[in-house]
Amino acid sequence: MVDLHLLKRTDCELLHCGRSSNAGSFAAALASGHAFEVQIAALYPGLGAKLPEVQRRMKGHVRNGWHRAGLHDALGALAAALTPQAATAFDAAAEPTQAATPAPVGPAQEEPGQASDAAEAAMETDATDKDADNERVRELRKHLEPCPYFEADKVTTVAQALRARLGNEAAARLLQGAKQSVLKDSCGKKRKVLKEGCPKGKAWRVRR
Repeated sequence: MVDLHLLKRTDCELLHCGRSSNAGSFAAALASGHAFEVQIAALYPGLGAKLPEVQRRMKGHVRNGWHRAGLHDALGALAAALTPQAATAFDAAAEPTQAATPAPVGPAQEEPGQASDAAEAAMETDATDKDADNERVRELRKHLEPCPYFEADKVTTVAQALRARLGNEAAARLLQGAKQSVLKDSCGKKRKVLKEGCPKGKAWRVRR
């Protein structure tokens, strides 16, 4: 039996509606290599077949099962797809313009291994247009230091250190939208590093 799940990112209002046999492992796979966590917001065992109907009702579709929507609205869409009574109330409350132009339906999300590249593309954090020495960069400098990119720590290492020092919420706010790049380390292995505010050829590492 495949379960229906609703997952949420800890750094912004992005929700993932999909199906899998293990929502916990699915969430961990989506968060792997990123400076945020993915948590289970709702789980409906054995109802994975309902996914297309749920996606038709959810607003703010981005791509690959991700929606920019509030948790309250998403849970309403789930309830509407699963129970006839809730569907009647949900449809009656919808605005006419929204009803006439339904949100596009994303592909049914299966196990992470089958769609990992597409999921990672949807999860990629947008870089800021300017790497000015702004408030965020000044805060980063309190806990991190710039270094040659091949000596930089992975984004996951940076995020773990910031969560330990600042707490989960503060660390997520600090890293939200921060510029990241995939670069090689001293052994030639590729990994994602934090580039926000660093000069060319450098990236961040945790202050020892």
